[in-house]
Amino acid sequence: MSRHLSNSQARSLGGALLLLILLHLAPNIHAQTATWNGLGPTDNWSESTNWTGTPPTASSSLAYTFGGTTRLTPFNDLASLTANGITFSAGAGAFTLSGTAITLAGNITNSSSNLQTIDLNLAFSDATQRTVNSGSTTANLTISGDISGTGGIIKTGAGTLTLSGNNTFDGNLNINAGILRATSNTAFGSTIGTTTVANGTRIDLDTTAGDLTITGETLSLTGNGGDNNGALRASGGNTATWTGAVSISSGNGANRLGAIGNNSTLNISGTITGTGDLAIRTDGNSGKVILSGTNNSWGNTYAVVGTVQLSGGNNRLPATTVLEIGNGTNVAFAAVDLNGTSQTLGGLRTAGTTMGQTLTNTDLVNLSTLTLNNNTDYTFGSNAASGTGLINGNLEFIKTGTGTFTMQGTSSNTYTGQTLINGGTLVLNKATAGTLAINGPITIGDGTGQDILRLGQSQQIADTSLITLNGTGPNAGIFQLNSFAETIGGLDGTGIIENNNVGTGTLTLRFTVPAVPDITQTYAGILRDGDGIGDDGTLALTLAKTGAGSGLGTLVLTNTNTYSGQTNVGANTVLRITNADALGTGGTTANGTIVADTGRVELTGGITVASETITINGSGGNPSSMGALRSIGGGNQINTWAGNIILGSGNGGGTNGTRVGATNSTTLLLLGQISDLGNNFDLGIRSEGLSGIVAIGGSATNTWRNTFIVVGTTRLEDNHDRLPTNTIVTLGNSSNAAATELNLNGYHQTIAGLSDAGTGTSMSNVVTNRDTTTASTLTLNNSTDQTYGATSNNSLITGNLALIKTGTARQTLGSANTYTGATTVNNGILEVGTGGTASARDNGRTGNNLATNLLTVIDSGLLIGTGTIAGTATTTHLVGPGGTIAPGDYLSSASADPTSIGTLDINGNLNAIGGAINLQIGGTLITDNTLAALTPGTLDYQNHITANITTWENSTNGTTRGEHDLLNISGQLSLSGDSLVTVSLFGDGYSPQAGDIFDVLDWTNTLGGSGFNVGTNLRSGGTGGGDLLLANLNGGLLWDVSQFSTHGILIVVVVPEPTRALLLTLSLSALLSRRRR
Repeated sequence: MSRHLSNSQARSLGGALLLLILLHLAPNIHAQTATWNGLGPTDNWSESTNWTGTPPTASSSLAYTFGGTTRLTPFNDLASLTANGITFSAGAGAFTLSGTAITLAGNITNSSSNLQTIDLNLAFSDATQRTVNSGSTTANLTISGDISGTGGIIKTGAGTLTLSGNNTFDGNLNINAGILRATSNTAFGSTIGTTTVANGTRIDLDTTAGDLTITGETLSLTGNGGDNNGALRASGGNTATWTGAVSISSGNGANRLGAIGNNSTLNISGTITGTGDLAIRTDGNSGKVILSGTNNSWGNTYAVVGTVQLSGGNNRLPATTVLEIGNGTNVAFAAVDLNGTSQTLGGLRTAGTTMGQTLTNTDLVNLSTLTLNNNTDYTFGSNAASGTGLINGNLEFIKTGTGTFTMQGTSSNTYTGQTLINGGTLVLNKATAGTLAINGPITIGDGTGQDILRLGQSQQIADTSLITLNGTGPNAGIFQLNSFAETIGGLDGTGIIENNNVGTGTLTLRFTVPAVPDITQTYAGILRDGDGIGDDGTLALTLAKTGAGSGLGTLVLTNTNTYSGQTNVGANTVLRITNADALGTGGTTANGTIVADTGRVELTGGITVASETITINGSGGNPSSMGALRSIGGGNQINTWAGNIILGSGNGGGTNGTRVGATNSTTLLLLGQISDLGNNFDLGIRSEGLSGIVAIGGSATNTWRNTFIVVGTTRLEDNHDRLPTNTIVTLGNSSNAAATELNLNGYHQTIAGLSDAGTGTSMSNVVTNRDTTTASTLTLNNSTDQTYGATSNNSLITGNLALIKTGTARQTLGSANTYTGATTVNNGILEVGTGGTASARDNGRTGNNLATNLLTVIDSGLLIGTGTIAGTATTTHLVGPGGTIAPGDYLSSASADPTSIGTLDINGNLNAIGGAINLQIGGTLITDNTLAALTPGTLDYQNHITANITTWENSTNGTTRGEHDLLNISGQLSLSGDSLVTVSLFGDGYSPQAGDIFDVLDWTNTLGGSGFNVGTNLRSGGTGGGDLLLANLNGGLLWDVSQFSTHGILIVVVVPEPTRALLLTLSLSALLSRRRR
């Protein structure tokens, strides 16, 4: 029976039969494999004897297996072949396939341990990713032919796949295992596909043949490359550049880039993004990784080993990244080179304790800015070994954020740019003092919040660095010494410097100054011990100067400071104070201010420094050596130092002495005690001119040795004896410059002597009292001889004052003084005028010829000289008990009369009742031979005297007096029975002879007083029972004293014959009754 099928049933049955046939044939199709045996006569693929299985023919589609070790260079000479797979069997030798391109429709597998090379072009048959499997670490495969098509590659196996052709394939490249090595710029095909590196695998950009540039390829990166040297790395000694985008996986430090081999460089110019961290590791030699892409974004950055260089623009690292340099196993070194770019970081730290860790900018032309914007605390460097934690090169550092950043390490940072602390705290904690953390200028504070620079060790900043502190109050920049010592090169701003820890922190400002110009810096901020919270210490300040020139370094302090440490002002430095409390709270020597030789403290602004103790040394340096403590500023301002002043050195009034002073139109008022602490130091006072005043007041007893008023005005204030009573005061200077004045100002002053310096007439020295209502007394209590007012200079005593001479030594007054008060000599010698001649009196004078210029010489006082005793017709001077007056300049203290021959003028009357007058005879211009031939006492003798007495007086008065003393009194002379007039012979050059006439006393009117007795007339010497002591004459010569009480004249005569003696006696009474003039 037959049965017919419907159409639908027939179609179903046909489909089933077709399926059965295909299933039957499929094993046969896949089994079409050509296996190379290399037994043919040539390497050509067309030689069928080279194959077992199905030999290839043109346009055939086969799977190829290469094995054995025969004919290892097969050459495809057939067209349009399709390879359904290429396999190198386990025992295969090192094959190199070349020839005509083939289409790849399957996978490539190398199961041998030898390198296999495919040097013919491959074209993917479709968009399928083909697996290239290198089964072991030694099963390496090189595809040097060009790969094209829409397919891609999946790299598997532990071996290395090298792509070196001019590839154009569009598919993705996945490295799932092993290593992909690229040796050509187009190894990764077109930019349509992406490259993915799985964890534990890597891409090696091999630049052995030259630089590589992988353009536009997108890379997805995971892991460290299996050996920690980078999932993407360069090798071969040249530069490999990746321009495409790179994405990295998540994970802490899991993703790495690298460069292996000397001079190998990996440059990532594409953008790197991802949520994970990025680590970079080279082999630690000359290899480096360059990051030059923009808009990078990832987590933390780890520069593990070798050099990371940023290039092409700013912020090549993400601005929020935390950069860690180094590794925990201390392998080799790690460095980050900003290379002329600027970078902001969210953190900066180091790993490892004994390896080199460096952040630098090697671009010497373009300055890099490193901004650390950390809100978490970080430490850079270790103090365990050398080389760690270095920041150097041509860069500046900016600290922002609220966190703390600590610089450590055993080597100095040498970066040359500025350091700005605009947020948080920067701690400088290099391992040892003198290892520098900062080498350039520093700015602390941006005026918003308190920004802090803190020391963790001494001497962390270069001595030449300028520190600027900005902001005030809660927004002030703060420099915390933390009980360490620091030296800087400059200071300005308005912030705060404090010592925030127990102990003493010392800030030294060391100016580097050439010869010119001077350097002046102003600090308007605050110096304090601490903030009053916690363990505050003591802040000390030192100024110093370096540089071979004579230029000065000046620091101006304008704010109220509360530091309690010592202030040291070094040589050639100036500390200028415009605020009364600028020097803090140092009230003792130990915590006060110390000024070195050629240094100085200047006061300006009309301030009063209340309790600071200052020790001064030297003259204060240039200009004009106007004092180690001085007032400046003009405008008639008064600047007051009320604290104690200690003289730390000083001998003499020259520039080597210790000085105080004032500029013109300013006053330096000294109210504290001035003391040399018993060291016998001198005080010099040197102002700019007379309008520069040093006023010495207060109530304490001042102690120093000698006083030198070099230039300008010195004035007493508040109390008597503001100068030490044992000081010798010297006015003037050896340069004969300007003028000086000592103004007693209504107060009394005792000194140990008065002298002047200089020899010219161009300068003026004045001791005065400018208070016209209150008289002053100047007491000269000399213990050594002093001269004030030599004939060659202009040194005066003027004003409303009286003069008292005490002390055993001599005081000489050599100028025409104009003071209005009395002169009293109680002890020692007062010499009025010195150097007077026969033709002129000396300039020396005891006042202004006023009725009040009364001279009193009493006790053991001696008045000598060749000048003028000032007075008027109504003035009566007194030489009282114990007092002596003797004309003539001082000669020697060895003789009873210490003077030479001379004339002393007295304006007014002289009352010598109870006192002594010493006169000397050393020769005469008048020898009357006619008188010598006459017999004393005879009428002829007497008539001759009467006829010539006026001639003798006139010839010896004024300009023609002889070689003997003359006391020339313009008024009346009064003597009494307790007065003593002594006439002695001067020197050995005079031999008296008869007829010699001496006019030794001149006065007007009759001799005043009562009881004075000239003694026996015609005697050879002695008192003759009276009050006139005469030198002894020899050779039959006698003194005729008959004219002494009326004319002050002595006559030398020969011894009269006995027959004449009676006549002489009878005439004596008549001679004594004659009037003087």
